[in-house]
Amino acid sequence: MFAPRELEQLAAFVDVQLAELRLLLEQEHKPIFPIWAESDTALSASGYNWSFGAGLAAASGLGVVFPFRSSLVGLSLSLTPGGSFDVGSFSTDAFDVEAFDFAGPVVAKVEVERDGIIESAYAVEVLTGESKAQIEFHTALEFHEGSVLNFRTFSETDTQVGNRVCAWMRKE
Repeated sequence: MFAPRELEQLAAFVDVQLAELRLLLEQEHKPIFPIWAESDTALSASGYNWSFGAGLAAASGLGVVFPFRSSLVGLSLSLTPGGSFDVGSFSTDAFDVEAFDFAGPVVAKVEVERDGIIESAYAVEVLTGESKAQIEFHTALEFHEGSVLNFRTFSETDTQVGNRVCAWMRKE
């Protein structure tokens, strides 16, 4: 049988282990949610080409306002290859790949803007020969309640309409 002192020590040990387990579970199970934007024109270097929903591109300092604290944990980017584009066969209901005459390599780098400040360390880049890219950040970028997220195209080559960028956020 355990002596009262041993039982107290065992209970304290169990309490510490449970507290550490709760902390670990809370950290590992925070919800992740996407915020994406699209370009309805070809991208332009140093441009704010991205719209949230079907609206106009959001200018610097504008974008999505956070109602709660969140952290940017990753970015993904999907580009439409350049070349000639037949506007007459483009449909907003379905992507018609035959409307494109695929040419040259598509390249782009898109940065995150937080509260009107470019966070150049938080960017995603599609390299020559690819049409998409994704990156997970080892150090998350915090957004506080009321912070504003936007995207800025740093550089681009030969993109067309239909590009998409996505910020992967974790609720804190």
